Amino acid sequence: MEDPIYRLTGTFSELQELLQSQFAMEEKAARFSVCLLIMEQHQMVDELSETHTALWYLNRHEHFTTPVFKSRFSISLTDVKKNILDQIFIQFGGILIDGDTLAFTTILNCLLVIYRSGTFIKKEECCVYYQALSWKATHASQEYFQVQDILPSVPENVCRHLDLIKEGKWKCYSCHEENCSATVESFSVILNELCERNVLKKYNNMYRFTK
Repeated sequence: MEDPIYRLTGTFSELQELLQSQFAMEEKAARFSVCLLIMEQHQMVDELSETHTALWYLNRHEHFTTPVFKSRFSISLTDVKKNILDQIFIQFGGILIDGDTLAFTTILNCLLVIYRSGTFIKKEECCVYYQALSWKATHASQEYFQVQDILPSVPENVCRHLDLIKEGKWKCYSCHEENCSATVESFSVILNELCERNVLKKYNNMYRFTK
């Protein structure tokens, strides 16, 4: 049996309300999903820019009066894709920092690749991918990074993502009794696996996000 396709139409806010009421999404997850779905299906629409999407997400309590925010958009969703959206938000929603439009659009474009490819970032890949996202958020104009650029740099090698690991959202084989033992070699293994799934691209031992 084929996965049913749900087609939804509405403004930014109406689509968020539909995802909350019809798909039991929490408010933040629904808002994040609307941004990703609209970008995924309307990137070529002239009236919509990534900046508009970011502004709507980041300015949650602001009432927009410009035409683009009143426009009605059509999005489609399947149960499988919803599961991917839920998983992406659970794993990486915390990196979406309020007030930083450039960082938001940069990160959202990276997460959009995961959604479009229909893949999951495995729990044991989360730290590596999150480190890469964090690097990209602060180096939006740079395309390629080296493994050394994203290795955790923390005092006394204490893991910086303990809460996510303890909550079971992430797994990390480099975390031992709260200490981080990540190496270039351990990160490279995971980065290469992400390249095989077309999440990243590799060139001369450097990596970039798939466009």
